[in-house]
This record gives sequence, C-alpha cells and structure tokens, in this order.
Amino acid sequence: MAYLFRRDTSQRIPVVAHHTIGSLEGKVDTCIQNPYISRRHLCLEWSCEQWQLKDLSRNGTWLNGKRLDKGLYYPLSAGDTIQLAGDEGVSLSVEDVAPPKDILVSLDTHGDDLPVIELQAANLIPNDQTPYWYVYREANSNQWLAQAVADESKPPQTLSHNDILECGSQHWQLHCAAACAPTVEKMVPKCITEADIQFDVSLDEETTDLRIQNQGKNYHLGARAHHYLLLLLARHRAEDAKRGLDEQDQGWVANDLLIQELGLEPGHLNIQVYRARQQLTKTIPHINHDRFVERRGTTMRFGCNKFSIHKGGKVELQVP
Repeated sequence: MAYLFRRDTSQRIPVVAHHTIGSLEGKVDTCIQNPYISRRHLCLEWSCEQWQLKDLSRNGTWLNGKRLDKGLYYPLSAGDTIQLAGDEGVSLSVEDVAPPKDILVSLDTHGDDLPVIELQAANLIPNDQTPYWYVYREANSNQWLAQAVADESKPPQTLSHNDILECGSQHWQLHCAAACAPTVEKMVPKCITEADIQFDVSLDEETTDLRIQNQGKNYHLGARAHHYLLLLLARHRAEDAKRGLDEQDQGWVANDLLIQELGLEPGHLNIQVYRARQQLTKTIPHINHDRFVERRGTTMRFGCNKFSIHKGGKVELQVP
C-alpha cells in the first residue's frame, strides 16, 4: 500500500483507497491543523492502476514545485513531493505507491506514526500473542468476518468498510480497498479435508513438524507449538477410527481434556486453534481452513481423515 511522509513531524501516513487530507478533523482521513490548509485540501485516489492526486483547495497544492490546476488529476510516483498551501503550509513526500490494501487503522494514536495492520487472508487482532479477534476472509464471498477468540460460541460477525473492532482499550477501523480494486477471478476454495497430512514428532515430543500434500503440491509448515494440539487431536481421531466409529463421530475431544493434556490456560486453547487456521490459510491460500479444526459445542476434533504420524523417523500410525 502507499505511504506519505510528513516532514515537519516525521509522521508516516498510510494512504487508503480514497484518501482525503485537510484541516476538518473527523471528516478527512488525514487531518493537518494549519490556518492555510483548506478543510478538504486534496484527495488521493487509486485509479487506472496508479495513484492520482487532485487539488481541492483555496491556497493551492504543488507537486514537485509545480502548482496544480484545481480539480484535475495528476499521477504520483515514489519520491514525489507534495506541498500544501505553499511555503506556509506542509510538505509531504511520497514513500510508496503500491496498490491499496484492506487494512485496520488504529483510532487511538495521533501525531506519531499511525499503527496499521495490513490484512492477510487470516489474522489475529491486534497481535498473535494476545488476540481478541480472529479476522478472516470467507473463501466463497470474500467477506471479512471477525470471530471473538475468547468466545467460540458466538457466531462470527461480518465486517464492512469503516467498521470498528474493539480490543480492550484499543479501537481499530477497517478500510477496504475493494471499491476501487479491479475484478478478481473467483477461486473455488479447496477443502483441507481432502489433503494428506504428515506429522513428524521428535522422540521427546518437544517438536512437531507438519507437512501437507494437497492437489499435487507439497507444503512444509515447519515446527510450531500449535502443531502439538493438532497431533493430539489426530491421535484421538485415529483411536476412534480403530474402534470402528463412524467417520462423523471420530475424534471429538472435550476442551477440558485437551487443556489438561496440553497443560494450557483455558483461553490459550482457542488461540492455538486460530494460530493453526491462520498458518494454514497463509500457506495455502483459497482453502477452507474452518475444517482444519472442527468445533461442536465444548468439543473439537482434527478435521482431516487422511494423515500419518511419524515419531523419531518411524511410522507410529496411518489413517486410513
């Protein structure tokens, strides 16, 4: 995404898809308090695969030293200098001209660099360590959804442009680039249940490596702490399969039992589930990650029915 740099305050400004700059606080995307700057001084828009600048002001806007004609669009390049209201105004430099992205912008910081989260297909918000929300893009509709990490029983809520997420004392506002983005070919989401999963666990079970083969492609997810949760769930599913339970009844484990087996705090179990889904979605885009770990009431299970577990280099079990 694009960024501007305000020289007098050393402030880095993220640029949203249709970005306005002026002195009218609360009504423009970037507010600059200066008596010579108009309430809506200029706007930047992503159009025809480039960023363009339009002057809306009374006292003028200069691009690389040349005053712009009011109401006309001018293309921007990295390194350009934008001067608002002449020498008495404010100077901005164009740091980046990458296309706009869907982002979350902090509403709690003013003056310094504005914290921004550039959204991926799956995200833990505000961070991976202490998340309040699991924000993800639904594969079929491209709709943003937000699931409360602490309460899986509540259905995910849909998110639209300018919606606000509360994370304790923090507030983050969603800015969507979809309104100005070109049409993207719709992808048919793959289903993770069709993949072959391989766990490689060390003899002391301190590290669990994960590999996925899906539609002829191999993915190495490395060793992560949340892989051990997946390993335990896979073992429970394998035990039920060996006992002859129907596929729909295999592998369901009470959350309390998993918390005990893993030695986790109750709230951290959900975080591990969402970290697993997030990693899967980042590794294999356009995949139905919800079924990687399936939930039912106060139980969960490993959603894949084709997997093998290797311990110390030897096959421990394989399903089917």
